[in-house]
Amino acid sequence: MKIIIIPYCHYIPLKTIEKLKELASGVVKIIFQNKFPDDVPGLYKLKELSKVYKKLLGTLDFKHNDSFSVAQALKGQVIVGDSLETMLSSIYIFPEPMAQKNL
Repeated sequence: MKIIIIPYCHYIPLKTIEKLKELASGVVKIIFQNKFPDDVPGLYKLKELSKVYKKLLGTLDFKHNDSFSVAQALKGQVIVGDSLETMLSSIYIFPEPMAQKNL
């Protein structure tokens, strides 16, 4: 299983989000901490790129539960939420027992 964790950021380049969606269409699970970035960076073609970004996000059909949201993307998933530990455990990724004991 392949997982990419994106820490919260205000902006993300359009090419990056397009590549992440492409990866999620495969078997990769993409996790966004807290929420999606607000928009694309910069002022060059901002309106045009922002429109494409919002359209791309609109293609994701999220199912919401108490602590996070999940969108299926063919074989992969896009997951958005506040608690990284909860999101990881939902896809059966658990902390190492030794790490839980601070070793």
